[in-house]
Amino acid sequence: QQPLRTQIRGRVHRAHRRIPQRLISQAARARTVAHWCSRADWRLVWRGFQMRSAAGLVADILATMNDTQLYQMDATALLAALGSGQTCSVEVVKALIARRHQVDGKVGSFTAQLDEHALREAAQADAARQSGRGSTLPPLLGLPITIKDNIDVTGTDSTLGLRSRTNQPATTDAVTVAELRRAGAVILGKTNVPQLLLVQESDNAVYGVTKNPWHSGRSPGGSSGGEGAAIATGQSPLGIGSDIGGSIRIPAHFCGVA
Repeated sequence: QQPLRTQIRGRVHRAHRRIPQRLISQAARARTVAHWCSRADWRLVWRGFQMRSAAGLVADILATMNDTQLYQMDATALLAALGSGQTCSVEVVKALIARRHQVDGKVGSFTAQLDEHALREAAQADAARQSGRGSTLPPLLGLPITIKDNIDVTGTDSTLGLRSRTNQPATTDAVTVAELRRAGAVILGKTNVPQLLLVQESDNAVYGVTKNPWHSGRSPGGSSGGEGAAIATGQSPLGIGSDIGGSIRIPAHFCGVA
């Protein structure tokens, strides 16, 4: 007869193989978010991951949640909720702003906060969704996202962590940002990087250090460390980074969102 621990391990392994891959990836996100959630919040999220479909997951969470819990949902779930009318973009943006106020003082992910712009764009997205029901809508309509510091967003600095590049706001969006806006995304803000994007951490003389969301004495990785930490702590459901030698992959691994 196998020891109890071995029996349990075998049952967990067999159950894991039956879970759809989309729920496994969502559960990985939830494990990170749980670090910042209350015990009651985490029980709610875990009940959601016991569902067998993405639609069931959204319905289960939204049935018992208020707007402060929208930050626990990833981009796929938020788009499903927006599309079904169970929430609206303005409420999602408000929830993410509240989440940033709650945790970013401990983490240091953001370099620029575009709250007023984001709320205005969210309201426009909600109006477009209401007037365009039944027609083809942009694929990311109303979804809030964040952008890495080095990528131009109109009206914000792209410092690369250099003091000499501050107070020089971009006059146009980068091509990537322009395409995201065309797809309906709402820009929440920009996130931290190491100086000149050269190392696997996120610390510079302009915005200071971004901390690992799991352990404040460790690095979130780099150079897209601000994005990794923001997503891991529920401050953003989706982020845009850049990668040559691991600048997205390393933060995704360090912050548990890979």
